[in-house]
Amino acid sequence: VPLDAVGFTSLTFTPVKYGVAVRITREMMEDSQFDLMATNLQEIGKRFAENETSLILTALDGATNTVTGGAAATVANINTAALNLRNNDFEFTDLLVGDEFLSDLQNIDLFVEAQKAGDTEMMKTGFKGVIFVAKVQRFSTNAAPTTTYAKYAYAFDRRQAYGIAIKRDITVENYALPSCDMEAATITQRIAVKLLRPTSVSNITTT
Repeated sequence: VPLDAVGFTSLTFTPVKYGVAVRITREMMEDSQFDLMATNLQEIGKRFAENETSLILTALDGATNTVTGGAAATVANINTAALNLRNNDFEFTDLLVGDEFLSDLQNIDLFVEAQKAGDTEMMKTGFKGVIFVAKVQRFSTNAAPTTTYAKYAYAFDRRQAYGIAIKRDITVENYALPSCDMEAATITQRIAVKLLRPTSVSNITTT
């Protein structure tokens, strides 16, 4: 019996620190009709999530295959992207779509008309959760590197496409600044995202 084993390659992740500090005067805290610090932290948490999405999109841009569509996305575009994955022995597990790409999907009768789609999911929720076995997820245009990404979609194998290294999860440190008569908080995160296998991702672009 011949001896053999799976080969591995190394990949180095270098986490980058992202952070922001908030300082609010005691007068503002006292006079406000709502919790100013909590409101700021909630908004900052959203921005950190958008930053993580942006890092993922940037990584997925390194895909080997790109399907160039026309003015609107089509079922054929998605099917071609799925084929690109299968041709490289990967599975089509996820479809990550921008807002304009999602709008195109909402205009495709195959996903809207019950007699073709087999359900009324798109009409009820404005979203199609699964297409060709792949889980469909939307990303916010605000989270993308540029607004052009609203026209893009990414088909990929979630087990092979990219990796995330989190050295420090989102951390909030509250503290007081008595000399300035302020309440403050510092929010930080150390994270890195890298593309693992370029052929496990197929980008779809529209104009």
